[in-house]
Amino acid sequence: MECGAAMKSIPFLARFKVPAKIGFGFAIVLLLLVGVASFGGFVLREGVQLQKSYASISDNAQNVLRIAHLVAEMRRDVLMAIDESDEGAAVRAAGLGTQLTAMLDAAVKATHDPERRENLDRMQSLLRTYQADFQKALTAERERHEAIERGMNPIGARAR
Repeated sequence: MECGAAMKSIPFLARFKVPAKIGFGFAIVLLLLVGVASFGGFVLREGVQLQKSYASISDNAQNVLRIAHLVAEMRRDVLMAIDESDEGAAVRAAGLGTQLTAMLDAAVKATHDPERRENLDRMQSLLRTYQADFQKALTAERERHEAIERGMNPIGARAR
């Protein structure tokens, strides 16, 4: 086939002069570039949204790990407060309980998954129960120590 034969098979283009054909081709290329750029912008925007979602989930996961760490620390302070009658440990445990309550509230607000939200609600309930039981145990331990002091001091004074 000759080049001229190819041009004659498209009679529509044969009517236009060469500058018009070049301009038309350039316009098509520009339209394709606009289409590719629009698609790229859309995909980029979606990628940014996914990155923000990932960052939010990652931050929430780190907060949950921090909560687990603080629970372990609070349990250690509770044991020290009750077993060793350490008032400083009791104050630290109460402070950690307050901090954990605030962190759990923030984690519940940041969590979108219903199952995880339910787990966090359960953790809040367990924390409230744990703090109430800690206060009861601390009060009972103080009363026990006072009873021992009242009962043992007179015996100790007579033994001297």
